Amino acid sequence: MFHNWLHQVTEPPRPPSADAMVYTIDSYQVAVSLFQNIHMSRQCVRTARQQQQTAEAIAAGEPAPYDFRMMDPCVFARIVDDSHEQIDLSREQMRHIPPEFQLVDPDLPIDRLARQVGRLVAPDGLIYTRAVTLQM
Repeated sequence: MFHNWLHQVTEPPRPPSADAMVYTIDSYQVAVSLFQNIHMSRQCVRTARQQQQTAEAIAAGEPAPYDFRMMDPCVFARIVDDSHEQIDLSREQMRHIPPEFQLVDPDLPIDRLARQVGRLVAPDGLIYTRAVTLQM
């Protein structure tokens, strides 16, 4: 009811300029790309570390998990290298967007950049993940 009344007594805001809309969309798309590539890189590092630990446990005499397949570490390294190249490219793309439209600072260290794009792109997922982690 208040919402409808508010629309009746106020003027609608002016739409942003076309340039502002384009820069905002571009900035969000670059932030999503940063998020995806940082996530992929971290996931590959984590998976490679887990595989190494499992391989060491098997060598020490522990039984292998039924679904364990050792992947070539070079595959993980190549994916991480590709992700880092994409991260550098996305940072450069963000630098070409005017500062007032940049959703994240492209010059931040990678760990702070990862937190910023994570909050921006997947805020509910991160809150849920943190809650699950804290409950374990």
